[in-house]
Amino acid sequence: MEKLAAEGDFGLGTFNRVDGELIVVDGTVYQARPGGEAAPAPMDEKIPFAAVVRFTADGSLPLADIASLDALAARLDEGVDTSRMLAVRIDATFATATVRAVAPQSPPYRPLPETLKEQVVVTLENVKGTMVGFRFPSWIGGVNAPGWHFHFMDADRKRGGHLLNVSLAKGTATFDAKAGLDLTPASLTAPPSAEASAPFAY
Repeated sequence: MEKLAAEGDFGLGTFNRVDGELIVVDGTVYQARPGGEAAPAPMDEKIPFAAVVRFTADGSLPLADIASLDALAARLDEGVDTSRMLAVRIDATFATATVRAVAPQSPPYRPLPETLKEQVVVTLENVKGTMVGFRFPSWIGGVNAPGWHFHFMDADRKRGGHLLNVSLAKGTATFDAKAGLDLTPASLTAPPSAEASAPFAY
């Protein structure tokens, strides 16, 4: 956690054992747990994966009458260069924000698709908050999943998670375009084990 916090002030990821969702906003790392409750993450937490940046606005795009996450992704794609790596921040009052998190797993660890069958999904209504998102282009597949990935935190920084769906009447998306990617392994020397962290990307 200390290393991650030093690398960026905006981002998303997860914790070892898939122990909730990781959300970095305004320089603080939050841990969202099943049911949507969130709090600042302990600094001694271990992280298998996160993507973080020092967010600097390069441009913005107005949003209106967004009925779903798919509609939002399509609107964002209309206004950006989809061949670039992008971070996006959306602050608004959301009609709905549907989020998920997963309880921490225990050995023997299962593939992620099996783990996600146990996700806890909640829908927040008429909530002010911040969407934290990244878009990776198709050519980066294998390092990070291409397309959009969003997490959400409410304005009180007490509720959040991985964003499954969203709707809003009006808002603005602010973009930060990045020209490069630094990939940092969590550990270069530790032998593989069920408890070891996998690489994470900055």
